[in-house]
Amino acid sequence: MTSFFSRFRVTLVAFTAFVTLVNADHDLNMQCVAKFRPVAIDTDDANGGIARTSFLYVEVEADQKITVEPRICPEGYVTPTKTYEIQYASSPDNYWSCPEPWSDDETITCDIPDAPSTYDDFLDNPASYSCVKVTYSSPWDTRSEMQCSIHDHDHGQDICCPADKSTLYMRQPTHEEWMGQSDWEGMSDHPQMLLGRCTAARFGAELHGNDLDLTAVPFDTSDRVSPVAALRMDGQDGRDGPYTIKDVYKKLGDRAKNVLRNSFWPHLLAKDKIVKLTGVKDFTQQEITDYFDSQELSWDECNGPPPEGCVLRTETVSSLGGTAFLGFDPDDPDVAEIDFPGMETHQSAQMLSHLSHMTSCWDCGGDFDENHISRKMKFGYKNCPAALYHPPMLGIPPLARDNIAGYFTHFHSEPVPGNKQIRSEMKLTPFKSAVSKEFTQSGTSTCKMLVTLVDVPAMVDPQEIISIDGIAFSDLLSIYDSVPDAYVVLDAFTVLARTTGKVPGLGKKFTVEVRDTTTDVVTKYTNITATPGAYASLKSKLDARNDKRWEQNFKCGGMDYDRDRGMIKLNDKRFERDSAYDVSAHVDLTTAKGSRDDFIEKMKETSISFAFYLGSRSLETGKLSYTFQEENQLWSNSREELTAKDFEGCYMVIDSCYGEGGGIPLLPAENACN
Repeated sequence: MTSFFSRFRVTLVAFTAFVTLVNADHDLNMQCVAKFRPVAIDTDDANGGIARTSFLYVEVEADQKITVEPRICPEGYVTPTKTYEIQYASSPDNYWSCPEPWSDDETITCDIPDAPSTYDDFLDNPASYSCVKVTYSSPWDTRSEMQCSIHDHDHGQDICCPADKSTLYMRQPTHEEWMGQSDWEGMSDHPQMLLGRCTAARFGAELHGNDLDLTAVPFDTSDRVSPVAALRMDGQDGRDGPYTIKDVYKKLGDRAKNVLRNSFWPHLLAKDKIVKLTGVKDFTQQEITDYFDSQELSWDECNGPPPEGCVLRTETVSSLGGTAFLGFDPDDPDVAEIDFPGMETHQSAQMLSHLSHMTSCWDCGGDFDENHISRKMKFGYKNCPAALYHPPMLGIPPLARDNIAGYFTHFHSEPVPGNKQIRSEMKLTPFKSAVSKEFTQSGTSTCKMLVTLVDVPAMVDPQEIISIDGIAFSDLLSIYDSVPDAYVVLDAFTVLARTTGKVPGLGKKFTVEVRDTTTDVVTKYTNITATPGAYASLKSKLDARNDKRWEQNFKCGGMDYDRDRGMIKLNDKRFERDSAYDVSAHVDLTTAKGSRDDFIEKMKETSISFAFYLGSRSLETGKLSYTFQEENQLWSNSREELTAKDFEGCYMVIDSCYGEGGGIPLLPAENACN
């Protein structure tokens, strides 16, 4: 079944893909060759250490141009930057609306609002139907708090909101509503399309807290409109497309990575069902076959439209033909082989994948006796052990050279002011301080970003920032969502690079414009320089302030937001400096050799590439490191480290790419150095 997270049409059987791969003429017999080579890079480890992180880089080369049909929001629309799923407090599914007492001395009473009379009533004031007033009473004290079933989710990839109304909010859909949709292409019955509304309103940085009452937070939804579906760029009915991957990066810029995220999902196959077992010297043939024969697998058998026309069927391995024991290895009694001759390939794969997950994951329950066969035995296909583990993967643009290095330099990170992905060459600033402050005049309060400049020691009193390097500060702020304003000041070079393509060269002078908050006099400082030292100093100050966001209520500047969770709202926004502004000493990032644009221009159009994550080890301790895996959400059926050997003998299916026999054999690439 296709997931509602999908961005792209799915044509592969047995797994969910996120893109349609077709050639220029939609030939479904595209012939491909797949080659792999192991690579490694150094990445951050926990506590400031370094880890050696390994991948298996795979490049699939076709005999013709490869194109894709991405789904893209219409002009003026964006993917929601905030999605609230809100459950009615009175819903029987709301298990957390009224907590249980901690002790016999405590009593708890809950004031639960009724369900709204109409859905429009809910849309007008969602918090009032979601929040419960909970009163705790004990012999020592009585206190009350508001508990709200409002959750921030991030799964609106195919849903689009107007750029100035980028919050999507809705009643939390039921399981039946999620599963009952049928219009996968037009999205007309998608729960977010039916229930969701787009608005400019926000609840703020936090949704939960002992002293937080969301019913008192202004949330004006009078501007609400219905969302629209993203459009498939397939060249039909006047739509643009299809695109090569190179076209996607050229047309969509930084947005391309998100559009193509999880684009190529190769399905690894073994050429047979023979399974190699290790760690079995303490077990007999009968114990091994009994263990596998007892495993269950379930599937839906459908004689009509789901779900009404489907029946869940459950069988054991024994009932489907049983386990064939092929013998112990005569040279190693700790190794044996088995097969499942009566089962279909997909049935044995389903059973073994589930069993692999259950015996390797941290919190799946099961028998924890270390002497049990499930704990001592390891298994995988004799040919292509990796096929059972569903190794996680990074989508790599088909770069002409320096594939892994080029990817991590220019495409892996998404620099947003304040986060950990700011590139080192952009860590420059002219500012000594940056703080947002509230000013009140004639009863009206406004927030202003106040700065001081390292190159202007006479500027003792902070002044309001007006522009940086010829671009209005308000424009620089406008492209982001949930980013503290002070970090846009700090990382102005990152924002300028994104929105103008040009930044001042190291040590070169540029202009900063400020306004005196007392006299309103505007001053242009034209001989300003930015340095790494100033950047490090200001970042330290801002990080210390942001780390205390739980202890303070910042009225201005958004310092309540986590600096690592900011988002880009206007991916394609570009700003132009005044024609008289001198940029002769600026670095033009669009034409520099070895730049991102240079790599995009040289992308291959007949290849796709990706990298299977193998594992990561601390260089200091040699122990497995999970930092890179967790930061990039690279999950699989196994927590164990893989090697290139686990991919030997593998075949691969990847949409309309075919090799001999319908699968592409994975072949080692010839190593070449220059």
